[in-house]
Amino acid sequence: MEGETKVQDNINIPEEYRPLSVGQFIGYSLLMAIPCVGLILVIIFACGGVKNKNVINWARAQLIVIAIVVVLYVVLLALGLGTAIYNSALTSMH
Repeated sequence: MEGETKVQDNINIPEEYRPLSVGQFIGYSLLMAIPCVGLILVIIFACGGVKNKNVINWARAQLIVIAIVVVLYVVLLALGLGTAIYNSALTSMH
């Protein structure tokens, strides 16, 4: 029919550019959930340990999110410790 686009198989797309299926995303997310193994795998994937460019980009995005969370955690921890030390110094003066 006119105006209707058909979803084609990924036959003509090279392996390194094939999009990931929903099942693959779920699998990678489950691997990421394993504490140390997930982080190691994401670092390997981000450094080019796989051929698929989509997996490499996904892994790099995961590392960026992890870095942002760690920085926020450290900043909030520093603010909390700074406040606790400041309050304890004030109470010891009185």
